[in-house]
Amino acid sequence: MIAQIPAARLRLIDRIIAAARPLARGPRLAPPTRLAPLAASFVRAYYHGVAEEDLAARDPRYLAASALEHLRLGAVRTRQRPLVRVFSAGPEHPRVASSRTQVLLVATDMPFLVDSLGIVFSQASIGVHLIVHPVLTVERDRHGALLGVSLAGSAAGRSESWQLYEIDRQLDPRRLIELERRLLATLADVRAAVTDWQAMRERARATAAEIARAPAPARGTGQAASLLEWMEDHHFTFLGYRHYRLRRGRGRDTLAPVRASGLGILRAPRPGVP
Repeated sequence: MIAQIPAARLRLIDRIIAAARPLARGPRLAPPTRLAPLAASFVRAYYHGVAEEDLAARDPRYLAASALEHLRLGAVRTRQRPLVRVFSAGPEHPRVASSRTQVLLVATDMPFLVDSLGIVFSQASIGVHLIVHPVLTVERDRHGALLGVSLAGSAAGRSESWQLYEIDRQLDPRRLIELERRLLATLADVRAAVTDWQAMRERARATAAEIARAPAPARGTGQAASLLEWMEDHHFTFLGYRHYRLRRGRGRDTLAPVRASGLGILRAPRPGVP
């Protein structure tokens, strides 16, 4: 796959790798000793899909430091839990010097990750200046320690999404904490929706069939069944499902959720799901 990228990008990545070598041996940026031999191959895979103009616009030492900082973050990942770090470099963060805030993330590769996290930044009115998001094939031991890393599809192992966002500099430490919390919550939502995606499609198909089988359907129910079938046919992204029971009341009727029926982001118990 390396041969498939432009020669100009390869030259830029080689400069970043050269800048990473002394950093990987230094006390501040060096990854764990056992990962030092992986530094060059990691940096090459890390920037494989980044456009030449983005690489050329930044100091190779900065890009090398950013990649090594990410490698440190992903050195151990247990039980498939996502790793997120949000920080604004300064005297207290000597590893990466930048005029902007960085968001580093390691998670199991899933659909909708980049788009969903982009919504978090948009809702917070935070500008994004660089996105690096390689999907890497990783090998970890039973304790979650990283043993090997390569481009997705080039070796056997688990697919992980390693994402770097360079965003507007955030000066308030409380805002950094809140941003990290929202990113973790969004990752949990994406995981829930992706895990239950097929089950939600099955519920849509079953509901459409149930409507179609109902005797003497009320006006419009045939259109409802057709709509569900159209949505299920890859025209709609299912995020959550839950069944409700109609409760008749004296003054008004109410819908009562059946908690055990929840799927995706409406699966209970989950934070924010009654």
